[in-house]
Amino acid sequence: MGVAAAAGGFAAWRFWPEQGFWNPCYARLPRRLAEHELVRSAWDGLDPAKVWDSHAHLIGNGDAGSGIYVNPQTDSLLSPGQYARRLFFLNAGCVNDASGSVDNAYVDRMRNLIDGMRGDKRQGIKVVLFAFERAHHAGGEPDLEHTIFYVPNDYARDVAKKYAEDFEWVASIHPYREDCVKALEEAKRDGARAVKWLPSAMGIDRLRVIDTGLDPVTAEREQWDDGNNTLALAPRVAVAYERNDETNSRLEDAGIEVVRIAGSELGSGRGGPRCMSCPVSRAPLPQ
Repeated sequence: MGVAAAAGGFAAWRFWPEQGFWNPCYARLPRRLAEHELVRSAWDGLDPAKVWDSHAHLIGNGDAGSGIYVNPQTDSLLSPGQYARRLFFLNAGCVNDASGSVDNAYVDRMRNLIDGMRGDKRQGIKVVLFAFERAHHAGGEPDLEHTIFYVPNDYARDVAKKYAEDFEWVASIHPYREDCVKALEEAKRDGARAVKWLPSAMGIDRLRVIDTGLDPVTAEREQWDDGNNTLALAPRVAVAYERNDETNSRLEDAGIEVVRIAGSELGSGRGGPRCMSCPVSRAPLPQ
């Protein structure tokens, strides 16, 4: 037993990270790294004023009125994985001891790192701050139960505007939102440089195939009923023939609003709502 314990202790010591598990929170790289040949060569030929660190998440806990939301599970030992994740983020941002001022301390830490990265020779470097959208249900409503954290676009925008010499910003707009197009236009107007999505964390289906329930032989015969020939009017709104009960039911079960039309004579022309539609307004052809 004693030998086994000693062996286990030796193994743990051997594989313990040389730097430890906690972030020492240096303002800049240690000299031995900052002056390393690989680091110096990486900067050769680069104009620092054109260098952006293009993936920096803006985090906090909402204690400064930022609107940031953090799932309560991350503060509970009953969810050890999420609890450890929260500690990891706080320590990585060097704000684990900033009780009551996490939002502001994180921004200060980011600016401190930028100063360290610039040093005396690399003025002009910027960091791109990422907002982070909530998870959403298929119908477009926010899903806070499955949202780990949320950083509003307005907060990322305001921080980037306040410290324009240090930051640019990236919006995060869920495509299921009813106002997603309007939000995208507003983000562009407010200077967002890109849009951030993370499907696995936001409940975004990369591609969802809705099975209409027919075997291949039956499907080949029934294709002339145009059950899948629908006309999309808007996100999750489609026109379909009313006679296709099974297909329409499955579409509705998947969160799609189906506008059912009779189409008794339209179908005789071997086409569905999509085939029978035509644009009534479009941009003029170039002269």
